[in-house]
This record gives sequence, structure tokens and C-alpha cells, in this order.
Amino acid sequence: MQKKLIALAVAGVMAAPMVAQAAGAEVYGQARMSVGIVSNDATGTFTSGGEREDSKISVTSHASRLGFKGSEDLGGMTAVYQIEAAVDMDNGSDLTSGLRNTFVGVATGSGTYVLGKHDTPYKAATGKVDVFSDTHADFNAVMGGSEGALSLVSADHDARADNVIAYISPDMSGFSVFAAYVPDLLNDDLTDSQTSASGGTMIDAAEAFSIAGMYTAGPLYAALAIQTVGADASNGGAVVQVADDEATKIVVGYKLGATDLGFVYEMLDGGTIGGAKQGERDNFYFSVAHDLGNGLTLKAALGQAGENDETSNVDANNNTVRGTDGADFFALGVSKAVSKTTEFYALYTTVDNDTYGDFDLDYVGAAGPNGPSANAIAAGVNIKFSSM
Repeated sequence: MQKKLIALAVAGVMAAPMVAQAAGAEVYGQARMSVGIVSNDATGTFTSGGEREDSKISVTSHASRLGFKGSEDLGGMTAVYQIEAAVDMDNGSDLTSGLRNTFVGVATGSGTYVLGKHDTPYKAATGKVDVFSDTHADFNAVMGGSEGALSLVSADHDARADNVIAYISPDMSGFSVFAAYVPDLLNDDLTDSQTSASGGTMIDAAEAFSIAGMYTAGPLYAALAIQTVGADASNGGAVVQVADDEATKIVVGYKLGATDLGFVYEMLDGGTIGGAKQGERDNFYFSVAHDLGNGLTLKAALGQAGENDETSNVDANNNTVRGTDGADFFALGVSKAVSKTTEFYALYTTVDNDTYGDFDLDYVGAAGPNGPSANAIAAGVNIKFSSM
């Protein structure tokens, strides 16, 4: 399988946790919980009978985590490591619900080199402008999805990948580069290399390459990120190449006095699978966060997932129609920092699907295609902690 480029984007976001630190391990984490009313316009009945519930009071853990990180000076270079686990604080049966960014590496004058599980550069590029990150109103409601090969391996472009080989450049007058190659996206071994996917297709291998470039100068933050995923697939015994699933996004952030502005433009190209073009989609996201003083911040965000004109749907008259599968996103909230480590917040958010759209909110879920909407109104608390 030919290896191709997956990204040209931003990455200084990742560099901070990996600079040299004092000897010994730092224990750190975040406790992030909310309570609210969530709804997804669910209709119909369960297969075992009974009506589906379309709204409820929800207690939710939003990417709560527990981690250990540290470094050791080796003379001329520094060994770095991090082990971070997600903690399901609302209904988890055990301590962890999966690893987050977990890696080992070395930091040198030429940059930092790491191996392990980590956010791709494509994902890291937008961290500064997602003002509702790790809440019901996270911008992933309409951004960072997949139109092609990546969807076959049950992932999105805005993802944390296994088996990452990554490089983070030093700061170069405000510019930095973060590149990552994922040679084994499926995390399979040679004796069990096939993974079932939709449409009866078996994915034999999948790889990704991601690179991110970021520039910060005074009030300006700008980034470009590109990501490509390629896969080999078997269908009926024949091995075929799944065309690259590509994503590109342009990110701009600007601080105007007490107001932080953010903008993201994303282009998704699903390539071709089994000779069928998967189509293209353009997405937009705007954010604003205004400091009202005394730790109080007012936030708002607007987003739109564009239509994929290659998508075929059947209307009520059994006519084939294309497009009308996008969605509009909105969020409004306020946060109050009561200390350096504790924050309270309240928010309202909604994603309104087009006729055949199938987008949802984090921790709410989708009611299925054909135009449902999802909504959440919630209040929450975020607490950070560290042994250092």
C-alpha cells in the first residue's frame, strides 16, 4: 500500500506537556462532571418493545482523567514519558475507561520524538479555538468527521490514534511543526490482520500520516493541518486499495482586547471505496469568548457541516436525492473560574440536522438519520489537580 501524506498543520499544543520537568513523576488529572437535560428527538420503539426515550436528566463525566508524567535529564537530551487514563466518573465499572495520550520519548535541541498513543496533529491544531472543549458543546458535533476510508475503521479525523510515531519541533520564532505517522491504524498483528467493516468489506491494513504547522505572534494564532488515511480492503476475496481519505483545515485565532475570536474552515474528501466516490464536505466553525472580569467568561459558538453531494438518499416518493445531509450547530454558555484549578459553567447547545443529516452532540447520541436534532442544557464543574 502506497504511503501518502496525511497532514500539514499545527502542534505546539502538544509540546508543552513534554518539555523537561523535574526528576520524579507528577501525578495530575482533571475531574469534569455535569448535570443537565439532554434530548435527541428519538422516535420509534426498541427491538424488544417499548418506546424510545428521547430526553432525560443526565449526569455525565466529560473526559475526566488521571495521569502520571515525568522526565529524566540524560545529558544532552531528556527522556520524557506520560501515562494518562480516562476515568469514567459517572458510571464506570472500574478506574479507567481507556488510555488517553500515553507515550515515551526523548527531547533534544532538534525537537521532541515520541512513540505511543496520542492526539494526531490534525486534532491538536484546533485546541485553542474550541471554547467548549470536553463538554456537550464540543465542536466535534460538526467538525472532524470522515467521509471515506477512515469511517471504515470506526474513527474520525479529529482522533487520538494508537501506534503513533511523532515529532514536535522546537519553537522557531513563533512557528512550530508537529508531524505524526501511524503505520498500524488498526492495531492488528500479522496473524489476525482483518477487521470487519460496513458493507461486508474487510480492512486488511490502514495507515495515516499527520503533520501540523502552527504560528503564534502576539494576539494571532494560525494553523494549517492536513491528514490522509489510506487502507487496503478485501471484498469477496479480492484485495483492493481504498483511496485516501483526506482532511484539511485552516485555523485562525485572534485576541482582541478582552475577547478571543476563533475560526476553522475544514475540507473533507472521502476519496473512493470500491469504485464509488465518497464525496466531499466543507465545514465551518466560529467561536467567541469574552472576559467579563472576576473570572467570568461569556462564550458562544456557531458551526455548520456542509452537504456531501455524493450521498444518495431516498425521499418519501422513492426518488433518489443527493445532499441535504449537513447540520447547523450552536452553543452559548458562561463559565466562572473560582480559583486557578476550579471552574463552574452553564451552557445550552444544539445541533440541527438537515433532512438526511446524522450529526450529534458529545455524550447525547444521535436519533438516527432523517433530520433529528440533539440538544443539551447543562451545568458543570471542572477541577484540575497536580502533585507539583
